Amino acid sequence: MDVHRCLRNMGQWSSLLLGLGLLTSCSSEPLTQDYVAPVTPCCARISEFQFRPLPPGEEFLFNITPTDSTYRFSSGGAQHFAAFRIPDGFTATAIQTKSYLSSDYLPKATALLPDFIFFDSGYRQLGRASVRGLQERGDFWGGSLGSTVAVPPGTRYLVVVAGEGDGSNYYHSENGRRHPIPAAALGRLSLRLFGEVAERNAGTK
Repeated sequence: MDVHRCLRNMGQWSSLLLGLGLLTSCSSEPLTQDYVAPVTPCCARISEFQFRPLPPGEEFLFNITPTDSTYRFSSGGAQHFAAFRIPDGFTATAIQTKSYLSSDYLPKATALLPDFIFFDSGYRQLGRASVRGLQERGDFWGGSLGSTVAVPPGTRYLVVVAGEGDGSNYYHSENGRRHPIPAAALGRLSLRLFGEVAERNAGTK
């Protein structure tokens, strides 16, 4: 094969791969106001959820995706969710959250702004909270919007679904321009659980 032709073909492939990479990095997730989750219920009731343990003090990274199960938590439509349980002997007081941007290209970026639904040991709902006062964050996984949510007393289980936030979902570009980050139905999140060890509390009484 002619060497010049080979190099030219390699250049064309490199340009194509670069373009595909840029398209991938500029992707957005579907918005909460537009997305209709497929009806793939996992359970008839909340007590049947598969609750993952949420380790205290450690950052727990996960995604909510189109393949996750759905549940109808209110009079609205079904939603994808992630379910967690508080470890035995631990009293949760707060959750630190990060909502990762879907893209480094801010005009196309979205983020899943979580709502938390809290339940006691009998799976009775104690409350629902949205992220507020979002702050810009950044780490190895990219840009994110962070917040802290209070956990109601008595919480043993919590469920995360996509919410709308409180209107503080903005992110600044390197040139200082402020970009709105629309609320997405899908995306990457991290949680860090804070609280107290129950046995330690009992020993101090």
